[in-house]
Formats: sequence, structure tokens, C-alpha cells
Amino acid sequence: MSSFEGRHPSKEHLLSLLDGELPPRETGAVRSHLEACWQCRSEVEELEKTIARCVDYRKDVLEELLPAPPRPWADLYARMDAVDGEAAAGGWFDRVFRMPRWVPVAVALALSVGVYQRLSLAPMAQAAVVLRKAVSAAETRKDTPRRIQIRTRTQKLVRSLPVAVQPVVSDPETAALAARFEAARYDWNDPLSARAFENWRDQLPSKSDEVTDANGRVRIHTTTEAGEMTEATLALRAGDLAPVEGTFRFRDDELVEITELPAAPVAPVRETAVAPSAVRETPAAAEPAPPQPAPETTVALELRVVAALQRAGADLGESIEIHRSAGRIEVRGAGIDPDRRQKIKEALASLPLVEVRFTDTAPGDRVVERTQAVSGNVDTALQSELEQRAGGRVRLEQISSAALDLNESLMARAFALRRMAERFPAAAEIQLGDSDRASMTALLQEHAFVLRAKAAELETSLAPLVGTPATPGMPATPSSWQAATADLFRAARRTEVLLAALLGGAATDVTSADLPGQLSASIGELKGKAEAYQRILDNSRN
Repeated sequence: MSSFEGRHPSKEHLLSLLDGELPPRETGAVRSHLEACWQCRSEVEELEKTIARCVDYRKDVLEELLPAPPRPWADLYARMDAVDGEAAAGGWFDRVFRMPRWVPVAVALALSVGVYQRLSLAPMAQAAVVLRKAVSAAETRKDTPRRIQIRTRTQKLVRSLPVAVQPVVSDPETAALAARFEAARYDWNDPLSARAFENWRDQLPSKSDEVTDANGRVRIHTTTEAGEMTEATLALRAGDLAPVEGTFRFRDDELVEITELPAAPVAPVRETAVAPSAVRETPAAAEPAPPQPAPETTVALELRVVAALQRAGADLGESIEIHRSAGRIEVRGAGIDPDRRQKIKEALASLPLVEVRFTDTAPGDRVVERTQAVSGNVDTALQSELEQRAGGRVRLEQISSAALDLNESLMARAFALRRMAERFPAAAEIQLGDSDRASMTALLQEHAFVLRAKAAELETSLAPLVGTPATPGMPATPSSWQAATADLFRAARRTEVLLAALLGGAATDVTSADLPGQLSASIGELKGKAEAYQRILDNSRN
């Protein structure tokens, strides 16, 4: 089992893997994780694309901009012949200690410059070029009306731009927010603009940039240790480089999200702030009330909560419930230790309108179900037969332990898929946009991939006891992935019950003599349904 089970490798691990710098043991663990994780494979692909773009940028831009040498290169052959003559007169020890002192200094300097250019110069130059183009593009539409929404953990406000006069800030929280941006030397009057981002970035004494291009958006992510704002991201539409989204993190970990709203011709108004629990925004007297959030906004938000929990490994085996109400998502956890609680809160911290509540009550339904499944009386005749097939009691215990571990991991994925089908029936799925639907399919594919792999491992592990099943026929294709999920879960549950009966003597409607064959057939059926399930998901992406 991978050492990354339940969590994902860090970006440093993935970069080290691509550079071939991971130790062999960690390399195997990361590659095993990548085989079962769609999310991390996608991240590796994005890293490879980013590295390729940096290489192309250095070749096509930086090298062309480098100045010509101040004078022709000197002829070094005469000096090299002299050095060879001196080397012939002494051994390597003499050559090393006669080396001029400037040689190791020059080598170290050259290596430092190379490392700096690889890790820092290309992304910084690329970010500067993109911002310069975005500022130029913004000049052509500077008088176009815009509306932006600014959201923090405690407030939300809507602003109309451009404004003829500076807005009157009467709310204390909004005034404090404006003061934050001013202290960070970031333009509060038009925070969602390429010029404001460029001016803030240019005045930083030290910074690190990352530029990515995916899903029709160019994202510039800048981090710094200087100033009150430590991290900022600006998302630009790839077509016209218009800013559509920005996130800003301050030194006290306060996060501000700014998004573009559909433009509306409204009169200048004062800024108003409301608590995030309010269903409606409180508008100024001259501004009409913004439209209520569409139903798909809540469904999409719930999907993002599920994705965040999956990235944190909190949707497998832990008692986590998600409840969606009018404009809010409530995440409840039970019987979770303090460290895991903190990690779950961190995973959900950037999502708006999400409340997290934990209780100390231990989870009940899944534990009861497992307890019932392994209770009962072991058939001694069957036990003796299994020991003979396995090659002894010790070997049988080893096979049983491995099979139960595999089944536990398999059923965690089956339950996760069933929860997805219950949360997102067909009526809710049609409310999702294309990008959210693609994200949901990726989540389903990751669970299905691991489930299918665990089923194959379970079949191999139990082969000494139950044999290899015959290849099942092609299962009927359900009309939707939700229906296919129900079929897949029933097959997994049937396999779990038969496994508990075979290895633990749990009650079942199958006779002891038929248990090995029935379990073998059930595993074969499960594998077939898992393959069909993946085909349904692949077709939905196409």
C-alpha cells in the first residue's frame, strides 16, 4: 500500500520526481500514488507543461534579448596548451593545489546564475510580460462599466466600476478592509485590475511568481515575504486578458476573494457590507437588489466542498456529512481527532458560505454494519479446507488479513461513489456548468479507478482459496452513472458479505460448500461492473 494513502504528494515531491531527484523508495511510492490518483496525474501534466513553456520562453525570448559580448572571445588554445604542459609535470594533487583561486569561485557563480535563471528568472519575466499585455488590453476598455464582488470570511460587498468620485466608506468593516489594501500598497479603488496587480508586484523587493494557463484562464500567482500582503493570484481570460478573479492573502492569514459580476448600468453608490449568513445583499438606496443566487451556485458549491474533502482524504472512512440549505453548506464531522479536524478546516477555509462543525460522538452506522458482517460461528470443516488450500493456518491468516484490508479500501471507494450519486442526482447534475461537471467526473473516475484496482488485487489475493472466476459476460449498461453506481455498490456489498462469511463465519444464505465459488463469481462480477462504470464515465467526458 502506498505511503501516500489518504493524502497527496506535495508539489515539491512531484517536482523532485520529474527532476529524478527522489530517493528510490519515495519514487516508487509517488508513482504508485499517481497510478491511482487522477488529481495528482493532472498536476504532474500541468507541471510538465509549465516547465516546457519556461524552456520555450528562455529559448525564444530571453536568449534573443541577451546583449552581444563586449568583445570577441579570446583565443584560449595557447593557454590550454600551457596548462597541459604544466599538468604533465605533476600529479593530480599538484594540479588541484596549483589551481587559481578564482576558478572554484567562477564555477560556483556560474552554477548560481544557472539555478537562478531556471527557478526564478523565466517565471518572473513571463509574469511581467503577461501583466504588461493585460494592462495594454485594459486601456481599450477602460470606460466599460464593470461590477465586482468582494468577499471575506465576515462580509460581502458589491462595487460598480468605474466611479466618477471615490466611494464613501461608512461601514467600519469595509473601512478596515480598505485599510488592509492601502497598507499593502495595493490599489483599493480598482483591486480587480492588471494595473493594480502590476504596481503592487513591481514595488516588492523580493517575490516568487508562477504563471499557469489552463481551462481558458491565465493565472499569475505571486508570493512574497515583504509587506502586509503575502500572496496574491490574478486570473485573466485567455482570450482578451481581462481580469475575472483575484484572491489576496494577508500576513494574518485573512483571505479576500474578488470576482467579476455581470455588468449592470447603475448609478454610483456607497459601499455596503453584510454578514455572509444573510440570504440577500443589502444594496444602497440607488442600486437595485442583485439577483438571488441561482440554484446551480449551491450545487456547484457543494461539489467544490466534496472535491476539497477528497483532496484532504476526508471522504474515505471518516464520518463526514454534508448538508446543503438555502445558500449555505454545512459540513459535520463526528469522532474525528483534533489534528484531522484542523486539516479538514484548512481544506475548506477558502470556500465561501461553508460552516464546519465537529462532535465527539463516534460514527455509528458503518461500524454497526461491519460488526454485523463479521459476527457469527466459523464452520470448522470449511476452516480446515481453507487451511489446506492456503498451505497452513499461518498462511491462511496472512491471506485473510490482506483480503480484509483490500476489501476495506474497496468499500471506502464504493461508499464514496454512492454518496456522490445521492448528492448529485440527474436533476442536480444538469444545474452544473461544463467545468463543474468535468470536475465531478474526475472525482468519480478517481474512486472508480482505485475500486477496480482493489478488486483485481482482491481476486489475486484470494485465488489460492477460491480460484480464479470465469470471465463474466458483458453487463448491461445502465442509462446513467447514478444508476451504474447503484449496481456497482450492490456488487461490492455482495462481495463484502460473502468475504465475511468465508473468512469470519458471518451469517449468509449461501452454504459453506458453495461459498468459495460464490465469492469468486461475485468478485468477477464486481470487476466487470467496475470496468463498465469506467466506460460510462469516459463516455460522459467525451
